[in-house]
Amino acid sequence: MSEVVRKQLILLALCMGAAIPSMLLGTVAEESLHVSGFAVALAALGIPLFLLLKVRPDLFR
Repeated sequence: MSEVVRKQLILLALCMGAAIPSMLLGTVAEESLHVSGFAVALAALGIPLFLLLKVRPDLFR
């Protein structure tokens, strides 16, 4: 498997790993706290991906 495909698969797995819990958190927050679940899920997804970009900027190239 080429290096580019391997990096893309790792990035896809990391994004899916961050997206699924963030959507779950958004749904729980929407039901229990009566806030926008989309905003909570977007923040919960964006923060780990931003930190990943800061820690490993070469992963996105």
